[in-house]
Amino acid sequence: MSATESLFLRALWILLLASNALAQQAYEISRRYRNAEAVLAVGDQNGDGHPDFLVGDPQAGLVELVSGRSFTPLASWREPTPNSRFGTRLAARDVNGDGVLDIAVTAPADQGGLGAFYLINGTTRAIVGRGVGNGGTFGWSVCFADLYPFPPDGVPEVLIGAPTRSSGTSLQVGEVTVYEVKNFIVRTVGTSTGRAAFDRYGESIASNGNLGPNPGEDVVITARGGPSSLTPCSGGYFVVRDSISTTRVNGPPRVCFGSSILIDDVDGDNAKEIVIGCGF
Repeated sequence: MSATESLFLRALWILLLASNALAQQAYEISRRYRNAEAVLAVGDQNGDGHPDFLVGDPQAGLVELVSGRSFTPLASWREPTPNSRFGTRLAARDVNGDGVLDIAVTAPADQGGLGAFYLINGTTRAIVGRGVGNGGTFGWSVCFADLYPFPPDGVPEVLIGAPTRSSGTSLQVGEVTVYEVKNFIVRTVGTSTGRAAFDRYGESIASNGNLGPNPGEDVVITARGGPSSLTPCSGGYFVVRDSISTTRVNGPPRVCFGSSILIDDVDGDNAKEIVIGCGF
């Protein structure tokens, strides 16, 4: 065997070992998080040059910060209340200005079904705050956005969706509650609701900075719509809200309009687009 052939075989063997290791890592992470319902990219949290991510497993009541390099947990949080579905939805933003992302974790079955969200200090990794809802699948959606007060103060608020919240005799109108979390002190500062029964307002919530001329950040809230004779949902819409105004845009008929949201510069024109997911 020539020296060139020997080097080739050694390189091939190294590649096979690396491939096997990656396959094993993929298997382990898929097995560990097979019941996960939420995942969120959070950038490089441990300084190893690889972006990390959060995973929420509400069946286990578990949230973990996972290394994007080794795919092993860097930090874990267990549900403070049993059977609360802690980890259903996740959001992250620097609340206290220390340069480290803080985390909001929802638990729709917490507090006897009222629902709750928990704030985690990204530096100490301790749970430092809690907000309690009023039912209606509170915690089905969550995001951070700087909306309050006017003009906004640079500290993001937490918005929580409760899409099955009823209003009087109207079922599943939906509600979104805004919480101020400055200094990790949680207090309610506002709510908005859907307009009709089965709107399911608050199905999804997202924010990505300022989209318009008014001060502060904008938030997009979807209402998936109610059942029709042909589909599980129809008549969906989304609204764009800021600290001053609300703009409504209706979706197409006979689809579950608003099952997800993406706000980003999709076409590279230096302006952000709103992409709305349509489930069936």
